[in-house]
Amino acid sequence: MKHFNFFLWILLPASLYGQAYQSVVIKRTGYYSGTPGIYSDSGQVYAIRIDSIENIPEGKRLFQYRQLNNINPYCLGASWIGSEIIVMNNGINIFVAENYFTGNPDTFQINTLSSPGNTFLFHRFADGSYLEAICNGIDLNQVLNTSDSVKTFSFQLKKKNGSSINSWWNQKEIKLSKSKGLVSFYNLLTVQPSSQDENIRLIGFTNPQEGYHPAIAASVFDFSIGDEFQTIDTQPFWLGTWHNIYQKKIVIDKSTSVNGDTLKYTFSISGVIQSWSNFNYQGTNSFNDTSYQKIALSNYFPIDSLPFSVQHDSTYNGSYDFQMNYGYNQIFRSSYCGLDVIKIPTYFGRIDSSSGCLNDFLCFGACWVYEFGPGLGITKLYSADYANYGYSLVYYKKANDFCGTPINFDLLTGIKNISSSPTLILYPNPAKNILFIHSDNPIKKIEIMDAAGKNCKNFYADMLAPENFSVDLKNLPRGIYYIKLFTSDQIILKNILIQR
Repeated sequence: MKHFNFFLWILLPASLYGQAYQSVVIKRTGYYSGTPGIYSDSGQVYAIRIDSIENIPEGKRLFQYRQLNNINPYCLGASWIGSEIIVMNNGINIFVAENYFTGNPDTFQINTLSSPGNTFLFHRFADGSYLEAICNGIDLNQVLNTSDSVKTFSFQLKKKNGSSINSWWNQKEIKLSKSKGLVSFYNLLTVQPSSQDENIRLIGFTNPQEGYHPAIAASVFDFSIGDEFQTIDTQPFWLGTWHNIYQKKIVIDKSTSVNGDTLKYTFSISGVIQSWSNFNYQGTNSFNDTSYQKIALSNYFPIDSLPFSVQHDSTYNGSYDFQMNYGYNQIFRSSYCGLDVIKIPTYFGRIDSSSGCLNDFLCFGACWVYEFGPGLGITKLYSADYANYGYSLVYYKKANDFCGTPINFDLLTGIKNISSSPTLILYPNPAKNILFIHSDNPIKKIEIMDAAGKNCKNFYADMLAPENFSVDLKNLPRGIYYIKLFTSDQIILKNILIQR
C-alpha cells in the first residue's frame, strides 16, 4: 500500500505538468464577470466566443466575436481580450488588442507551457516599461462544477533596464485552467502601467451549460399569476406639460402559444395619473381596469445575444417594445434587488458592412435604453434625448419574494391643487440643485418626501427666512418628490420634479 500511495503521488504531478493548457475553449462560449465597484456598481458580464479559425504555419489564429465596447463606441471591434488570439505551436498564446486610452495596437502573451518559477514577458508599454509574469505554481482547483489543473501567474512591473517598479500590478494574478481556459484575467483594452484594471473571472459555459448562464427573453417575461408590479412612468409632452402615471399591476391570467414564442397576460391595473400644464400642477385622476398584454419574445431579440454584440431586426414596435432596430446587450450582475439587469441601448439606423460602424442612426448616445430583470420584464426605460421621460419598476412581489418601496397611493390622491395660490410659489419646477420658495405666511417646517412617501429631508423655522428662502436638493436623486409645508394654520402639499 505504501508503494501504491507513492506511485499516486508521482502520477498526479505528472498529469498536471504533462498536458497542454489553453487560454480559450474553442467550441464553447465562456461567460465572465467583472469586479464590482470598479467600472460599474455591479460586476459586468463579458463573454468569449471564437467565431472563426485560421490555420497558420506557427499554429492557429482565433477570432473573437466583434463587439461595441472598444475605442470607437459606434463601431464593432475588439473585445476585452482583444480581436484575435494567436495560439502558437510552442505554447505561446498572443492576444492582439487595441488600447482604449491610446488607440494603439497592443499585444499580450502567455506561455501556457511555463513551469513553476519560469518568467516571460506579458506586455511591454510604450515607455519601455513592461509587465513580467512568473508561473507561481500548479494546483488542483474547483473550476465551476469540476476539479481541474490550474496554473497561476503573477506580475511584476519593471523599468526598461529590468529593475522593479512599485505598482498596483505587482503580485496581481491571472489563472489558466487546463480544460476551461482563462479562469481569471484582465481587460486588455484598458491596461495601463500606472492605473488599476478590471479583474474578470470565469463564471459559466455553454455547450453544455455549466455555471452561470444569462437570462433570456423567455425568462425575463416569465410572470406567474398573483405577481404584483408597481411602476412610475413620466410622460412628457411639450413645454412643461406632462403626466406622471403611478400604477399597480397584478397578473390574473396567463397563456403561452403552442411553440412558446408568444406570452399573453391579463392584468388587474389600478393607479393615479398626475397632470402638469405649463409647469403647473393640474390634479390627479384615479383609474382601475383590466389590461391585456401580448409579448412576442422575438421583439426582444437583443436580450438573447452575447454581451456587446449588435443585433438587428426590422421590427419597429410601439411603446415599451423595442422602438429601434439595433440593440446590444449589457449585463450587470446582482444590480437590482439581487437580480441581474440586462441593459440594452437601442438605435435606429444601419451598420456599414465594410467599416462595421453604425451609420445614419438617429440618436447620439442611444435612442432608448431598456433595462430588464429576470421574471420582472422591463425594470427601467429612459433616454438621454428626453431628460424628463422615464419608466421605472419601484416595487415587485412574486410569491414570497418582494423588493422595493410600495407606492403610497393614498398620499398621491390626497394632493391639493394650490399651484395658483398667490401666497406660495415654488420654482423652478422641474428643479435641479436648488428649489426657491416664496410665501406670504411664515413656514414653520418643510418636509421633502419621495414618491413612496418616505421622508428625505426636513427644514425647520430657524433654518428658513421669513418670506424667500431656498432648499438644497443636491443630494436627492432625480424623480418626483412631495413638498409638505407647515404654516401656523394649514399643511400644504405640492409636487416637484428633480431632474439632472
